[in-house]
Amino acid sequence: MKKLLTFTSISMFCLTVLVVPLFFIILSFNNSHVNQAPNNNINNSNGDISKSNQGFNDLNTMDENGEVTKNLGIINLSGKSEITADIADQFLKMNNSNDKIFSLNTEDIYIKSVFLSNARITLEGFVGFVDVTYTLKNLDKLIDNIDIGNINKLDDSSIFDKFKSMNKKFLNVDLPSIFSIEYNDLKSSYLVFNSGGKPTGRSDNNKITINYKISNLDSLILVKNIGDVSTIKHEDIVNKVITANQKNQNIAIIEKFKNSFSVKSDNSSYNSATLLLNTNDLEVNYSDLSFKIDNLNCLIDTSSLGYLNNINKTEIVNKVVEMNPLLKSYLSDNKDEALEVTEYHLKSAKFKLKNNIKLSQEISVNYDCKTLSGIIQTNKLGDIEEYNKYNPNTQIVENTKKSNFLLDEINDNNRFIVSNINYENFTSSQQRVASSYNLTISGYEGSVNLNYGVKRKNVSDVIKNKNLGSFYWTNKQEVIDRISTSLDLNNVYVNSLTYDSVEIKAKEDSLKFYDSVNVSFKTDFNNRGTKTDISTVANAVRNSSTEVITKSHIQDSSTFGTHYINDSGGEQKFNFNYIVPLSISTLYYYKSNSYLRLFAKITLSKLASTGSVENTGTSIGGSTSSILDIPISTINSLSSNGNPWTGEIDTGGKFNNQRVGFRTRSWGMCNKSDTLGITSRFEVNVRKNSVDGDNQSLIFSFTVSNSMSDWSTCDSFDTWYKFTIYGISVESK
Repeated sequence: MKKLLTFTSISMFCLTVLVVPLFFIILSFNNSHVNQAPNNNINNSNGDISKSNQGFNDLNTMDENGEVTKNLGIINLSGKSEITADIADQFLKMNNSNDKIFSLNTEDIYIKSVFLSNARITLEGFVGFVDVTYTLKNLDKLIDNIDIGNINKLDDSSIFDKFKSMNKKFLNVDLPSIFSIEYNDLKSSYLVFNSGGKPTGRSDNNKITINYKISNLDSLILVKNIGDVSTIKHEDIVNKVITANQKNQNIAIIEKFKNSFSVKSDNSSYNSATLLLNTNDLEVNYSDLSFKIDNLNCLIDTSSLGYLNNINKTEIVNKVVEMNPLLKSYLSDNKDEALEVTEYHLKSAKFKLKNNIKLSQEISVNYDCKTLSGIIQTNKLGDIEEYNKYNPNTQIVENTKKSNFLLDEINDNNRFIVSNINYENFTSSQQRVASSYNLTISGYEGSVNLNYGVKRKNVSDVIKNKNLGSFYWTNKQEVIDRISTSLDLNNVYVNSLTYDSVEIKAKEDSLKFYDSVNVSFKTDFNNRGTKTDISTVANAVRNSSTEVITKSHIQDSSTFGTHYINDSGGEQKFNFNYIVPLSISTLYYYKSNSYLRLFAKITLSKLASTGSVENTGTSIGGSTSSILDIPISTINSLSSNGNPWTGEIDTGGKFNNQRVGFRTRSWGMCNKSDTLGITSRFEVNVRKNSVDGDNQSLIFSFTVSNSMSDWSTCDSFDTWYKFTIYGISVESK
């Protein structure tokens, strides 16, 4: 029995010696043939190296007995193989004198994890392990690729994993013990060589730039639930993001881009927001954040509501919700809650949420109102007796404030302005009416109508003179002045103006008068020279508005050249006008058989030659004698501003062949006397202007021309006429 047990034990031991090393050789071989490719994540998890490579010799015992050299000294990495190969080679060199180890080669040494200054080694044919120490040199020679491609998260683990996948010589290396990561930006950072487990510094000779790519902002913002917030403003959300991600290894990059972050306002809500990064380096440059509000102020982004259309509780609530989309969203999701205005004034108000214990704060808001109608609660005021139209403020303002409590906060009554009186639901025949007026307040736009009662005066009692007699007039104002120079046209209309009467009627909005009265008169169409306004055109001198002198000059002729018998300086011309009340057509229908008559006098005022002066004073016409009569029907048939009527003054031959003495030439000397005749013609054009308001003008254009029956080489000749206008009228012959 004892022999059988001994045989069994030996058999099991032999089987273990054969099978276990074979298992770890296969496992090691399998681990050493893991294919790696850029932009693919790797899984480098391995078993416990203390259980691999069992053999007959116990490394742990050898280590305790001091048989193994564990301090491998300085290892100069070749860069041609993995770090484990260089460590294994150094281990063999340092333990070459050990008769149990010297026969091994590097393939018999297994290193599962390599740290900055130590590693754990197991040996083929040995059980247990030994921890060795060393100093690595030339680690940078092992780096084959600094472009590590896409990473899903910008943190140490993701960068190290991707770095290993792109640099297979580091597959079994504990990179955090060798490198620290100095985060730089969205596209690159630095691997900083450690010394004694700590960064050796940040100089160019101990750090290596690695390049990578992240495609979305979520790879940078690893913590997107930023916790409780008291405000949801851009800068506060950004600060909260930084605080929530403060423990991230990439926090330096987040802080670096602080001023490039923005919060997408059109995608904000009371419990979430979208963080944007202003960069072209990301395919997706936004990240969705979540949070919780702990104060009603979080929902109030704007407490200055700007201008309200009307100051009342409903308008205030609507404006608060309109100006604060987060609050609007909150109320939409919480139908059982509503805003309650606890108090409101002219410029401010307070509100809170009903039935909410957590968000129980009372919020103050301020606002303004541009329009006066927005601060008026009612426009129904009591009637005002003995209303002082010229100083209504005191009465109206006091009534307004009594009915409109917001206006009590406007202490300066001088800001209240009353104007534009109107009325409602009454006729012009009523003495007492329900009236309204416009109220404006400086600092506010627009006006409001306020109602009151007024007692008015009858126009008939005001107009004492109801028969004005006969007079010439050219516009409505002249008739009004005849009625009364103090007639208040702000309160009355002058209607139905004819040649015989006019109606004075109280305006509908007048608080001064009511009713109407007709005033009669007779139109005298003879203007008696008023408003004729003579103007000269050529070779005439204006003495007054009703008198003009025409001056003709015929120069002496040359003996063998031009002979002058007509006006040397051209014809003499002047104009004047006649203003017809109302219009020509109205006048025609009023006096169709009448004539346009010109009462004027033409007087010869000078007839002389160089050597002779003749008697003057010959004249035609006079103050009661018309020198021109044109049927009013002819004038009515003219087109306004069109062709004129043309005629000639009938002088009865008085200015034909008027004799004037002159000298004749004999043997080259002007010493003989003779006479010649001068004939003058007077042409008239009458043009009709357009109707202008209450009248229509006729323009008279006179042209005087003179001619001599002979010419003289010795004398020049002057012929002057004085025209005096006494009146223009429309009447029968």
